[in-house]
Amino acid sequence: MSHVTSVKLAIKDLDALDEACARLGLDLRRDKKTFSWWGRFMNNSIAPAGRDPRDYGTCDHAIGRAGTTPSNGNSGEWEIGVVRAVGDPESFELLLDTYGSAGHRLMAPCGGVGLPTLRREYAVAVARRKATATLVRKGFVATREDLAGGRVRLRLRKR
Repeated sequence: MSHVTSVKLAIKDLDALDEACARLGLDLRRDKKTFSWWGRFMNNSIAPAGRDPRDYGTCDHAIGRAGTTPSNGNSGEWEIGVVRAVGDPESFELLLDTYGSAGHRLMAPCGGVGLPTLRREYAVAVARRKATATLVRKGFVATREDLAGGRVRLRLRKR
């Protein structure tokens, strides 16, 4: 079985993605050109728009659970492919196989289907990095506050 899906997230800052991954116990494996998944398209699911199943498993970078060795197949340790976005060569999006226990193991630290926790952590990292880069010269520091319901508040305060 293979159920490769695309997560539409316009990734423009790999350093912020790396930071988000680290918070979730994941590794961003830069310049890794393949990602682990079922290993072959079984023609049992619909390919994400603009994606050819013959290209599954290829990527620009990969994300995996820290301390694991990736491998294809039913009981493998799968990865998320970080691939050039369709129609936007300046951005990346995420491809992953969501099938079975290997897919669920991979999605768990990311918040499940749609990877909401990874998406949130990426947004927080981008916002923090932009705020810090802009305001640090003016004596501000950014701090993170985790709130109920998975919400995050970034506070900027003058030193």
